[in-house]
Amino acid sequence: GYNVNFVVGGNGSGKSSVLQGIVIGLMAEAKHTKRYKLLSDFIRRGANKAVIKVSILNTGDNPYNFEKYGPLITFCRTLNKSGNTMQLLDHKNLVVSTSVKAAREEGKRILQHFDIQIDNPLTVLQ
Repeated sequence: GYNVNFVVGGNGSGKSSVLQGIVIGLMAEAKHTKRYKLLSDFIRRGANKAVIKVSILNTGDNPYNFEKYGPLITFCRTLNKSGNTMQLLDHKNLVVSTSVKAAREEGKRILQHFDIQIDNPLTVLQ
């Protein structure tokens, strides 16, 4: 079918890092990556933070709350040494969520709506 993506490359080229970034961007915990125990461990040495944005098409026969998000939903996660923030953005890059808790809850509903199972290794092979 369509909308199937493959990430290919030689050993050490960053394939797993890209997939782990997607999983973390979709609000997973560090334990779901099987690499680190803390989200702050994903921040590059020498950097103060990491920003991850993952966008999902919100079109077709069954979009999620189209009036609110439009044709694109973006998960935006910022990792800091002291913690992290989460936001959900609409197709105009405007913040829709009002707090980390609200973003986490809404994000779970969005992932469930599209049947995206970030903690299932058969969904995201690393």
